[in-house]
Amino acid sequence: MGIYYLGDNGELQYVGGQLNGDVISAQVTHFSKYAVLEIVKSFKDVPTTYWAFHAIQSLAAKQIISGVTTTEFNPKSNVSRAEFIALMVRALGLNAEGPVPFTDIKPDAWYSS
Repeated sequence: MGIYYLGDNGELQYVGGQLNGDVISAQVTHFSKYAVLEIVKSFKDVPTTYWAFHAIQSLAAKQIISGVTTTEFNPKSNVSRAEFIALMVRALGLNAEGPVPFTDIKPDAWYSS
């Protein structure tokens, strides 16, 4: 369960949330539409008996991970440098813009920002 920002285009963005008794709260940065939602995301290649099932489900609900498709996660695949940094950026809620300081990254790559 968490607090999600409801975008004008219908997109959901996980904001966070701390549950204290019957109250859930989160720090927000703008006045907008928000909702408390419980999102349950599962992948057909991650059974409930898989050792990382709950972590994968939680990170997917928080929009930190998304899987290789909408129905598959591919839990045994290797994680590239770009994927790892994207996970860290999403987990920490970082927003950065500007030129890419790495010479081996193309400016139009999905992970360049």
